[in-house]
Amino acid sequence: MKKLLLAISALVVFASCQREQVPDPNGQTPQVSVIDSSFLTPEEFARHIDIQTMSLTMMEVPSIVETLKEISISAYNKKISQTMQKESGFKSPDWGYRRFILRYRSIDGAGKPIYLSEVLIFPEAKDFKHSISKIHLCNPYTNTLATLAPSTDDEYAFAMSAAQDAVFIAPDSQGFGESSNRDMLFISLKLQAQQTMDGLVAALEFLKHQNIELTQERSLVNWGYSLGAGTALAFHRIYEGLDKDTQERLGSLQSLCASGPYNIPRTLKWMEEQKELSYPLSLPLAVCGLKESQPDLLNAYSVESFFSSAFNNAGIIDMIRSRRYVSSYVSSVIQTRVGASWSNITSQDMNNHESEQYQTLMQAIDNEDILNGWRATWPVTLIHSSGDTFVPYFNAEDAVKSLGNQVELITLPDISSVEGHYVALPFVILKLMTL
Repeated sequence: MKKLLLAISALVVFASCQREQVPDPNGQTPQVSVIDSSFLTPEEFARHIDIQTMSLTMMEVPSIVETLKEISISAYNKKISQTMQKESGFKSPDWGYRRFILRYRSIDGAGKPIYLSEVLIFPEAKDFKHSISKIHLCNPYTNTLATLAPSTDDEYAFAMSAAQDAVFIAPDSQGFGESSNRDMLFISLKLQAQQTMDGLVAALEFLKHQNIELTQERSLVNWGYSLGAGTALAFHRIYEGLDKDTQERLGSLQSLCASGPYNIPRTLKWMEEQKELSYPLSLPLAVCGLKESQPDLLNAYSVESFFSSAFNNAGIIDMIRSRRYVSSYVSSVIQTRVGASWSNITSQDMNNHESEQYQTLMQAIDNEDILNGWRATWPVTLIHSSGDTFVPYFNAEDAVKSLGNQVELITLPDISSVEGHYVALPFVILKLMTL
């Protein structure tokens, strides 16, 4: 995905350190270890990650732009410092933002162990334990460029949510960071959500050994944009299946999901019916991701067998696997070299509904249905533009119909000069800053 229309300068200098391991009482391989660590003073953090530097005027939503300009990380820093002053009794508490890159253990689509990475950021006081009552869990959005993964992107825009006196956790998607030797996941919502859950649990275990404390009554803000919104909703469903004691350890859940694919089966069928896809990269990413998340179904087929010779000759799969190109560019290459319709991109078998390969892929897609048989019991806020041509608006409508009265839907109008998929972004940021 593009840089999501954000222009945020960030310069984080990582301090070299040896890998620290959290003790495992069972003597097993540690669940989490430190890859890297750095520390920023409040002034450095505000200078490098201040939402006043965001270029949002192109969104043509003046009231939102002006509101965002009035909310700066410097203002949040002042509030955090005041809170720490009350806790410590120090007139000028010495504190800053601690950033860790963590390695943690999870599972892959075959249920085998896999190591993934994530970013952890929190306000840290030097001479006392600071109490924090909020966790922000950021689910990764569509990405095909290695340097844009949370653990490698020094301009990771959503780190600003850490400035709300919160613990900020952002797992890398499989295929990046510690798992860069694996194909990336896409619309594999159930597996992605489980890996995110494992990342949250690992981060909270790691925090027990740091100079902060999470309050007993803490909130868990689970959020995502685009693909990350679908994963966030799948995470929400996993959370609701946990026992009460586990939920209390994780925090009281509220989910914020924007412009996400929630009805995967219907979305893929919609893609097949379109004369031209606005975002043709989504289909090859889906095949790569589903082969990773459902190997029992799809291992018999190569990725290339799902696509036309014109598509394969264009080298798109190699571009995706190289992690050297931003996703918007790869999508444009498909449009110019191959064409953006389902029939241009896919193989003959994929254009034959009776073929075994087509039916097997559809079975894999049906397995990613997170709405079926579920009524939400914890609050969910959905934000979606009626003019979204990447992830159709019916995804939000279907989620509301399925999940019931715990879901609030904020519908944004179509803005003709801006792709509808991006319209939700400033509203998501504003909502996060006011939770």
